[in-house]
Amino acid sequence: MIVDTHVHAIADDLRKYPKVADAYVWPSLTDKELLVSMDRLGIDRATLVQPYFTYHYDNTYQVDCAKAHPDRFAVVCVIDIADPKAPDTLDRLVHEAGVRGVRMFPG
Repeated sequence: MIVDTHVHAIADDLRKYPKVADAYVWPSLTDKELLVSMDRLGIDRATLVQPYFTYHYDNTYQVDCAKAHPDRFAVVCVIDIADPKAPDTLDRLVHEAGVRGVRMFPG
């Protein structure tokens, strides 16, 4: 089994998944585009790592991609460790959204 351990999925639907005001100018890389590339290259699974500089602490797109393709994607979220609600946020992301890893950034 081949696993890409660090991929940033970027939505092409800016209404549903808005980028932060100061987001990096990266092209979209949707879950569908990523799956096509993975299949072409023989990659079985990928870890979607929340692109902080695109969405800050909004892990929605990565989670939605993994929920749509649970046999192919796992998610590493980003949480604000300075937020007093960080433990609750992480608990919710793990138990309700299926997140499997975490990156901690100060707010």
